[in-house]
Amino acid sequence: MKKQFLIFLSAIVFVVLFYEQEIGLNLSLFSLFLLVISFVQKKELLKDKRAILLASGTIVSAVSNAWLFSFTTFLATISTLFVFRYYVVDSRLKLVTQVVLFFSNCVLFIPQVFKIEQWLEVKKGGSHQMFLKLFSYFILPIAIVLVFTIIYISSSDWLYDWYMRYELDINGYIIFVFMLGFYLSFVFWQDRVYPFIKANDQKLNSNFSNAKRNDESNTNHLFPDHYKLMSGIITIIALNALLFFFIVIFNMEHLTNEQRNMEWFSEHIHEQIYLIIVSIFLAMMVILYFFSGKLNFIEKNNKLIVATKSWIALNGLLLLSAFYQNTLYVAHLGLTYKRLGVYLFLITCLAGLWFCYQKVHHKKTNFYLIDNMSWTIYIVLVFCSLFNWSSIITKYNLTKKTVDYSYLEYLVGNEKYLIQHYQSIHKAIPSHIYYKLQYEKNQKLFSSQLYYK
Repeated sequence: MKKQFLIFLSAIVFVVLFYEQEIGLNLSLFSLFLLVISFVQKKELLKDKRAILLASGTIVSAVSNAWLFSFTTFLATISTLFVFRYYVVDSRLKLVTQVVLFFSNCVLFIPQVFKIEQWLEVKKGGSHQMFLKLFSYFILPIAIVLVFTIIYISSSDWLYDWYMRYELDINGYIIFVFMLGFYLSFVFWQDRVYPFIKANDQKLNSNFSNAKRNDESNTNHLFPDHYKLMSGIITIIALNALLFFFIVIFNMEHLTNEQRNMEWFSEHIHEQIYLIIVSIFLAMMVILYFFSGKLNFIEKNNKLIVATKSWIALNGLLLLSAFYQNTLYVAHLGLTYKRLGVYLFLITCLAGLWFCYQKVHHKKTNFYLIDNMSWTIYIVLVFCSLFNWSSIITKYNLTKKTVDYSYLEYLVGNEKYLIQHYQSIHKAIPSHIYYKLQYEKNQKLFSSQLYYK
């Protein structure tokens, strides 16, 4: 199937799914539609294990989004869909390059859409000349005029009053939905891989080549190798001492203040853990700097390697301390999305430290760390979209002696457990919970979330 047909077909399907609907089941159906068409277009993908694995990530995210919509499921569905698409376009592209291409194609939509002969795949004097004229003389001008008409009417009270008084039968909203669907379909199918981006992508490798190991231009000539080596040793050893001192102070502070009220604990723990996460990120940047290029292979760098591995281990110990403090926080005050987010960031940082260790120990390139962290974030995103976290938070918090009902009552996807709990303690169920349930049950099919059905 030609791209221009797929773009218009996808835009029409988008209108059918999203017109007068809210984001819900329709987003999942649209992503699965694009996935199926991709396999129909390239049947050889059915024999590609990596393509099947990436498609499975899209399916899992789409099913989770259809069950209970959230920002996480929305982000996972869109991300996994476009990762799969760029793999189909060029299976050799790195994940980091795919992200760059996605944003490039989103931003450069307008100049690309005006290159009609490219995306319509027509040749001068060819059989598609009539369609080219129709698009150029009618479809495109009308679409542009309608966009500006909507903008001008929305910006003027007089024009808006006139429009409401003499409103035509043409529904402006359906045109907007079509244009949004056309935009998304165009970005998805007209997946241009820019040559300069692809050229840089081919330079990204996890291992140093033999030429790079001996290339003098691979280091910073402002600082000769032996100066940079000594700078690294002094810096890392000093950071080891500083970090060890901080870990002792951090844990003693919380042990001695264990009897303080929970308001103090709540106020300080998040701020401290966020700063710790930032420090871990900066630690990765320091390692990337001192272990770039030829410095991995020069003689007498064993002291730097040992000091760095010790620093990585101490950072891991700091993460475990923060993990423990957050667990104490949860044990006293219960779960929230923010506290779950802290666990998520700490686990991601722990993965980052592991890849830092692998980079230093096996003399990998800086891209090795960046690439593996990119895939870690991708996997974490898909994993987070699998679970109804509101339900998990509610079930855990209801086991505590003190329950923050005002927080739980405004979560989405936990109504079943809240109602059961209120009934078990013979407490009146707040009316806004029933209102929320009724609202979701009355949603149209494409706007609905299967959890509420």
